[in-house]
Amino acid sequence: QTPLAAEASGAFPRVCYAMPAATKDGVAVPSDGDQKLPEKQFDPDEGYVDARSRQKQWIEFVLMCLCNIAWTIDSSLLPMFFTEFQAEFHVSQAPLSMLSTAKGWAAALFAFPCGFMGELLPRPRMVGMGMVFWACGLAICATANSFEMLFTGRVLNGVGLG
Repeated sequence: QTPLAAEASGAFPRVCYAMPAATKDGVAVPSDGDQKLPEKQFDPDEGYVDARSRQKQWIEFVLMCLCNIAWTIDSSLLPMFFTEFQAEFHVSQAPLSMLSTAKGWAAALFAFPCGFMGELLPRPRMVGMGMVFWACGLAICATANSFEMLFTGRVLNGVGLG
């Protein structure tokens, strides 16, 4: 059987949905043959009340901006010290360029699992845990006495950002 013949014979159930022909301001306007549609569209944010005070919202906003500034400084300062790292750790440019990408790869690898955990755990706790990993990585980088230790610190930075 051809698909049209099968449909005509009833082999495939036919499902029809009434589609309104016109809309007015984003709300469907029913025609004469259509069923009565709701006057207002569904708003997913309707009834949502933010329990935080306005002051607490501003404090959180400022803290997140400061974290963003710290992240930008952390990312942009590293290349300025490549010559010092070369002299200190006796490495070439190739391993030093891996320091920049190590943080990015670690952040990319941990973004999905951390995002999933952010749905299960309270988000402030997840942000706090990320900041702890990032700060530990920064402390390891600051006290590094070998290239491997510096690399480990950069990876922990990335885990904290993920």
